[in-house]
Amino acid sequence: MVLVEDSDKDTKVYLVKGEKLRIGGANLESIKYLFWKDKLSDVMITTKGKIDFERLKAATVEKFGKGLRDNQLTEEYIWSVGGPTGIILTYDPINKEGNLLLEARELHKQQDAINADLTKRGAEEDF
Repeated sequence: MVLVEDSDKDTKVYLVKGEKLRIGGANLESIKYLFWKDKLSDVMITTKGKIDFERLKAATVEKFGKGLRDNQLTEEYIWSVGGPTGIILTYDPINKEGNLLLEARELHKQQDAINADLTKRGAEEDF
């Protein structure tokens, strides 16, 4: 089931009906699959509440190791720095929402290059 499609139809967001919304002991709100130009670019896993975030964090640490935490003031952990897949786990205390993002770095580099080119051309033509 397609949830969202961007204006140029390059990116689509999907949910899988009937998918098990659980990882380890964490109950999940959703698992979204993002495709860019028909290639899987991201998986976004969302939790609600601190307890399910902590359970998701524990399962993620068990699977991928401790991870890096650059800023002790925020709940953000990073795995696979420099590898083909970026993994970022964050918690937003205001919305009480946790997010685990798994991203295909090579596809993101391609997207960034295209966006930079569009920005440059737009600035040249529109200013």
